[in-house]
Amino acid sequence: MSNEAITIKLDELAGNIKRLDLSAEVAASESEREYFRHYGIDFEDRFPGLKHHFGCIDCASYSIAAHYYDIKEAEGTCFIVHGYYDHSGLYGRIIEYCLKRKLSVVVYDLPGHGLSSGEQSTIPSFSDYQAVLSDVVDWFSSVAPKPWNAIGQSTGGAILMDFLLSAREPLFAKTVLLAPLVRPVSWPRTKLLHRMAGVFFNKIPRRFAKNSHDNNFLEFLKTNDPLQSRHLPLTWVTALKQWINYFEHLRFVEYAPLIIQGKEDKTVDWKYNIPAIQKKFPNSKLYYVNEGRHHLSNEDELILTKLYAAMDIYFDVFKD
Repeated sequence: MSNEAITIKLDELAGNIKRLDLSAEVAASESEREYFRHYGIDFEDRFPGLKHHFGCIDCASYSIAAHYYDIKEAEGTCFIVHGYYDHSGLYGRIIEYCLKRKLSVVVYDLPGHGLSSGEQSTIPSFSDYQAVLSDVVDWFSSVAPKPWNAIGQSTGGAILMDFLLSAREPLFAKTVLLAPLVRPVSWPRTKLLHRMAGVFFNKIPRRFAKNSHDNNFLEFLKTNDPLQSRHLPLTWVTALKQWINYFEHLRFVEYAPLIIQGKEDKTVDWKYNIPAIQKKFPNSKLYYVNEGRHHLSNEDELILTKLYAAMDIYFDVFKD
């Protein structure tokens, strides 16, 4: 489908998202079906007995677009938290990985992303991300089979780390952090530019990074994904600065997430981030993907094979 055609369908859908109701057997609308097909997140034909529920739920002060993939004879649930500029539609590969492991899946659009409400690609405070995740988990708590696991990409990893470090006890049996964000690359320079630009602008044009070896994915983002933001709001950078200071003062925990980091990542300052994260999670497991760029959840097949193998070992071998 052309970019213009899918834009029309997504505009129709955004204005008419139904309330998420897991008790109702409601067929997907035409605009929902086109949305699922366009992003390759229509899995019902590939997994017998799978039920794909989609709709919005109230979380904090936002209307959050959420998917629930209810797989037959599930052996648990995985909560997927996407990265900055992303949305649920870009996580088909990770969703499929989870479904193959007999895990039901909860994946939702962050505030200001995808089909969720909120100012596009920004947030007043990272605490809003925490409030939304907490409400999402609460909403699904009575239906999502346990054990619960979580996977977060970049900013999604930051959200999960905050969630784990702030919790009285961990809600997730296992958590995978893909290229987790603490500081972005060139952070001192970014902070200086942020102060200077903030005098004159409230947002700057986005530069699409070459953050994957999958060139088809990169081209799709630039030319055929209407849900992509074309700007970086400086309010988001302000919120990130505040969160980094907050993160540095969080206590460490005994919980052991798996950190997967690509060594060709030019988006996050992983040489700083990994030691900083290991201080917070001294029992964490670390796996480097030498060829991996930043968007590990949408890397090429060779790198994804390594990613899946590392996650399989973590889920199957390392027992709490």
